Amino acid sequence: MLANYNQAAHLAASVERLQATCSLLRLEAQLILVDDGSTDATWRESLAVAARYPNVRLHRQPENLGRGAAVAAGVRMAETDLVGTLDTDLEVPPHYVVPLVERIEAGADLAIAHRHYPLPLGVSRAWELGRWIAHKGYRQLTRAALQTPIDTLSGCKVLRRDRLLPVIDSIQDQRWFWDTELVVRARRAGLRVAEVDAFCPGKAEGSSTVDTLRETIAHLSSVAKLRRKLDRAGWGALG
Repeated sequence: MLANYNQAAHLAASVERLQATCSLLRLEAQLILVDDGSTDATWRESLAVAARYPNVRLHRQPENLGRGAAVAAGVRMAETDLVGTLDTDLEVPPHYVVPLVERIEAGADLAIAHRHYPLPLGVSRAWELGRWIAHKGYRQLTRAALQTPIDTLSGCKVLRRDRLLPVIDSIQDQRWFWDTELVVRARRAGLRVAEVDAFCPGKAEGSSTVDTLRETIAHLSSVAKLRRKLDRAGWGALG
């Protein structure tokens, strides 16, 4: 499942790559594309892709409701027990879905790709270095504040739908913090969360639709709010 917001430049190529990967691995998969109120040609590209591939299903949000809301909509649409999600730019290569499924089959309820980026060196890679530092820093923050040593912001994950739907229904943040809240709430609900190491080339500058500074500030605030809820709940169930 791909949740898309203004991803017209990447969508067709990413779907083609996903289809080729599934064919190579002999996987029969249904691909759900969710357009989160894009303002570019993403929906038009989605329609073209669906016309080309019979295993593609489409959903269009009425407006830009946020990444979390888009992913949740796709999970609810799914007709299979196991649902996988990836970022549309395929930052995590799609073949990592296979070991994630294996973790689910071994007993996990939610399996996440733990992203590993090469350390970017050189002035020309300053943007990548800033992102690398932010990634490491956020991991340390969630470990310390939320007792969650997992790559919570990874967009590549596989989940057991029936087990995670009640958790998804309880998530309050519907934008980029949704992924972190999903992991924290799943662990607090006693579900088993596993990770698979995934080695990623990273994103090219300008390839992301995320306002990094704004989202960093929003995430810091969201972590603090969730920590206060956990403290009030005694680190048990969250309301």
